[in-house]
Amino acid sequence: MNPQLSHWLSRLRYKVVKKMDPIQSPKNRRKHEVIFALIVVLLLIGVGAYLYTSQHKKMQDAVSLNAKLSIELQSLSSQLISAKSATNITTANWKSYCDPYQSVFCFKYPPSWTVKDNSDSQFKYASASLSNSNKTLTLTYTNPYIKDDFPSNFIPYSASSVTVGINNLTILGGYYVEAVEHTPVFAITNTPLSSVKQGQSITVGTVPVFQYDNNSNMAEITIQPTNQNFTSTQQANAWFSSVNGKTALAILKSIYSK
Repeated sequence: MNPQLSHWLSRLRYKVVKKMDPIQSPKNRRKHEVIFALIVVLLLIGVGAYLYTSQHKKMQDAVSLNAKLSIELQSLSSQLISAKSATNITTANWKSYCDPYQSVFCFKYPPSWTVKDNSDSQFKYASASLSNSNKTLTLTYTNPYIKDDFPSNFIPYSASSVTVGINNLTILGGYYVEAVEHTPVFAITNTPLSSVKQGQSITVGTVPVFQYDNNSNMAEITIQPTNQNFTSTQQANAWFSSVNGKTALAILKSIYSK
């Protein structure tokens, strides 16, 4: 028993016995002893209930913490697997999509992707939409494309160069400032690579396009996630390191001249 509790009970018993009349009959003295014993039993039950409740709560908290840590561990494991998968992306066995009317360029895409061709043979207008199997990533290709007249502020996350024939182009990754959601996007543009600084706003058309010849012909190749909500810049930035983000970049880097 707890020493402090034992000392307190001894003092209580002393006070009870002290107040008893010395000339009381043994029967009355016995009655007081029984009352004292009942008090002790009730106190012990109360202390026991308190200790049980306290330990039970600690066990529940431990179980809850263990479940939370287990979920976080699973999440970290998934992220690790995704990161490893992202670093192993290769275009060796990918299919190729080539512009059906312009002798311009082609790009590669994963064999599991579906291609929806919206081209118009009468006007020599090439248009296609490509998406992955779970519809979380979509590529849009249009050629020719009339340049968008509505410039917007764009926050770059990454920029890399790509050469198509004699054209030095820039693969731009980032998101639009004015957008309600911070949906990340990859696009090929004519934006000089030297003018792009991560996190510093630049001006890009609402639909990023690029000029690929001396006749001012414009084309669009953009890739962005679909059926997903991005409510913060942190979520948008994290997407670029995901499997989908790495796949999108690999597709744009695979572009080549016919």
